[in-house]
Amino acid sequence: MRNERVLYKPELAAGHGVGTARARAVMITAVLSVIVAAACCICAIIDHAPLAAAPLVALMCIAGPMFAVREVPGALAELRMNNPDKALARFRRRLAELPETEHPLGL
Repeated sequence: MRNERVLYKPELAAGHGVGTARARAVMITAVLSVIVAAACCICAIIDHAPLAAAPLVALMCIAGPMFAVREVPGALAELRMNNPDKALARFRRRLAELPETEHPLGL
């Protein structure tokens, strides 16, 4: 088992509403950081940024979204976990797949 550092654990969220709201905020932040990084990279290319600024722009455009996306797996798990309709449907589907058997004592 790998020793991984988990930054966001959905099972530790303090209540249904708070965990879901935080998970949505994490997702929105990750998407916005990718959009801003792409826009910054495009602006640097179009405006012919100075040669000294190119490493900083590249670092920001690559490391920024990577830093923001580190909590996305936990947020996705939280959003999937808090969908009771899908969980109930999945339970009923698995229950219907079970074979019917006779009682071993004939009762």
